[in-house]
Amino acid sequence: MVACLNDDLNSISCWAKENRLQLNPKKCSVLPIHNSSIDANDIPPVFIESDQLQFVAKAKCLGYFVNSTLNASDHVNSVVKKIYFVLRNLRLSTDFTPQDTKVKLVQLLIVPHVNYFVNVYSKLDSNTFNKLLMAFNSAVRYAFSLKRLDHVTDKRCAILGCDLVHYFSLRNCLFLFNLITTHSPLYLFNKLRFSQTNRFTGLLVPKFNFLNSTRLFFISAIRIWNSLPIEIRQTVNRSKFRHLIFNYFKNQS
Repeated sequence: MVACLNDDLNSISCWAKENRLQLNPKKCSVLPIHNSSIDANDIPPVFIESDQLQFVAKAKCLGYFVNSTLNASDHVNSVVKKIYFVLRNLRLSTDFTPQDTKVKLVQLLIVPHVNYFVNVYSKLDSNTFNKLLMAFNSAVRYAFSLKRLDHVTDKRCAILGCDLVHYFSLRNCLFLFNLITTHSPLYLFNKLRFSQTNRFTGLLVPKFNFLNSTRLFFISAIRIWNSLPIEIRQTVNRSKFRHLIFNYFKNQS
């Protein structure tokens, strides 16, 4: 496999030179994907021309951290650090900031970090989700001037429109709705399989072999979509769908 990979990299390098482009091996690395631990020393070296590439356990692509086991733990750790960094700066002026302004600051400066790539890690494992939940709870306590042991569930709903776990489901449904109604991007729409029977009007869940696959978007999001009331799934107007889906998950919280 590594020999084939090296042949492909050599072909890419030759094509780049023919088109007056230059690959930078210093910015390239190798990320082995596996279910169990693998010693990189047991893998033959990978080259771009004469430069050997370094093996890494995680890589950052467009702001998202991909690791060897394809879980979201490294990305969520990055998000949690960003949340605490923002809160540390916001707390410097907490005594002079009105509550409604604090809520808006959390919505503008912290929620976008939670939203970024939320469809990629559409369903988190319990440990990773709890890390994100604790960080977001700290943001909620800042927004509403709550003490450490105060309950924050209702306040999370005030910021997100529903609780955090349902907020992930909501974002997945919004993305899936746009995918179904616009057929864009087409390469993702082509992965959807619609039921052809009258008894079932939802989407078909892809077959999978591993438990971790249940956390992937095209499995977890489709399951959530199929659990929605049929009147919501059959809505074609985007603003109406958004209104219905927010009310649905708000009532679930």
